[in-house]
Amino acid sequence: MKIKVIQRDATEHTRTRPKELQRVTQNADPKFHPFERPREYTRAVNAVKTQRMFAKPFVRALDGHRDSVYVMSRHPNKMTLFASGSADGEVRLWDISSGYVTTMKLFH
Repeated sequence: MKIKVIQRDATEHTRTRPKELQRVTQNADPKFHPFERPREYTRAVNAVKTQRMFAKPFVRALDGHRDSVYVMSRHPNKMTLFASGSADGEVRLWDISSGYVTTMKLFH
């Protein structure tokens, strides 16, 4: 019985300094990477979807918070309603279709 053994030079695969990253060699041969074409296709499709999403017309500017926004949540049933909460203690309820905004102060 024959057994194949992979032999590597220890100097190529050991660290010279304790915090040095390991060297990783990559083989670009397509027969060793059979899923490379489907991966590239998926990346291209996602890029096109992203471009289409950002190419849609501008609907409304949502400004009014005085401090940074930490939380945003949509209404479970209505796609045009959502809420945002900021660091200054305000929660704003937004209606995208009409532009109406309701502001609630949680703490002072």
